[in-house]
This record gives sequence, structure tokens and C-alpha cells, in this order.
Amino acid sequence: MTKVFTKSLLMHFNKIVRSLRPFVHVQPPPSPPPPLQPAGQREHQDNTILWPSDELPAPDTTTTTTNAEGGGVTVCKVEGGLLMSPSTFPYFMLVALEAGGGLLRGLLLLLMYPVLRLLGHDRAIKVMVMVSFIGVRKDGLRLGGAVMPKLFLEDVSAEVFEAAVHRRRRCVCVSGMPREMVEPFLKEYLGVDAVVAPELRAFGGYYLGLTESDGEVLGRLDMEEVIRGGEETCGDGNGLVDVVGIGGRGRSFSRIFQKYCKSDM
Repeated sequence: MTKVFTKSLLMHFNKIVRSLRPFVHVQPPPSPPPPLQPAGQREHQDNTILWPSDELPAPDTTTTTTNAEGGGVTVCKVEGGLLMSPSTFPYFMLVALEAGGGLLRGLLLLLMYPVLRLLGHDRAIKVMVMVSFIGVRKDGLRLGGAVMPKLFLEDVSAEVFEAAVHRRRRCVCVSGMPREMVEPFLKEYLGVDAVVAPELRAFGGYYLGLTESDGEVLGRLDMEEVIRGGEETCGDGNGLVDVVGIGGRGRSFSRIFQKYCKSDM
């Protein structure tokens, strides 16, 4: 009975995941691209094949002094900036399905979709965080396994990736989604230097379905350190940094763009 139930559950899970694909606007590549590996493992696992990369070039890691060599810094919003789709609903749906009581969570999130469309972007994320994470064990969440990075990769804008990550610039990604959701993908698969995102609150080993506020995140991080990357002098050698901002959806962390970004893309 257990095997039959597990097989049936997996079949339903695969159907729901496939149904999420229309929410993400993907432009298929004209020809099969080469496989993509995590940025930090590219030289050591050349024989590991993961999945098509949607024509994203590998981040330029030939230099460690990106700011000093005129590259500067790019601050990029993930939602609606790095990601082409304006909706984060598919990512939270995948988390809900992977969490304890996944089918019930997924069904509840699906029923709430019309309401989420009426809420503002930032409020909708808070509601989806609550539904997807509340009561989930902190050490038992897989966050989509291989499906989550694949879903992210298919939604990455190649143009923004080229401007923000591939060039010899320090890249800082900003997201209203929980850090636990976005940081592993951004750092391991895109080679992003730093991620500014709220952490999930937990108590007794379980997530509470709440995240830090913008003020708490900025208070926890040393933004000068995040922007400069530990360099004492950047850009013109006088401690000034050439910071370019790539905006996106939502008002979360707007103060970062207002304070540090001298130009927008």
C-alpha cells in the first residue's frame, strides 16, 4: 500500500509541477545549449550534466579585483529584474508541495491565487511565505531539489544576466523572497557575489511562516561591506563605487537602490 500511495503521490506532484510552467514565460532557445553546472564546481565536475542552461554564459571569474579594474558594482532586483516573469507564485507553489502536508498546502495556495493577484507584490510574498513555510521543520525542507534551480534557470533573463553577472562587475542581488529560497541558486548556479534577502524566522526547529523586515536585514548586514566586497578602495581609487541598479517588482529594499545606485538600467 505504501508503494502504491507513494507512486500516486509522485504522479500528482509531477502533474502539478507541469501545470506551473505556464506561469513562467519562457523563451525556448533556438538550439540545444550546453549543460550548466554550479559556478563554484565548474572546474572540478566537468563530467556532471545537470540540465540545459537556457543559453546563459558562465560568470566571468577570471579576476578577483572587479571593482578596481573598472567593473564597478551591479545591484539587481531578482523579481522582475533578473527573472523575466513578474510572478513568484510558481516558486512558492513548489515549496508548498515539498513541505509537510504538501498537497493541502499547494491546494490552499492555488485557491488563494486570485486574492494574491489583488494584493501588492510585497504583501503577496508575505502571504505565500506564511502558507508555504509555517510549521515546516527547518532541517527537513528540500526546497524543490533539482526542480527549483531548473525553474529559476528557465526564468533568468539572459540580457540582465549578461549585464549584471557575466561582466567583470561585482553583483549584489536583492530579493523579497526568503534567503533560503534564492541564495543557493544565485550563488551556486549564477556566481552572484552577495545576496540581500530576509531570513525565515524559526522557533524550536520549525519555521513560523514569517520573515525579517527590511530594517532587520539591513541592520544585520554591513551594506558597505556587501557593496564593496571587502575592498578598501573601489572605482576611482577614492573609495567611491560605480554602482548601477537594475530594478524590478516591489518596494522591498528600495532604500538600497536610493542610497547606493548612481544610475539605473
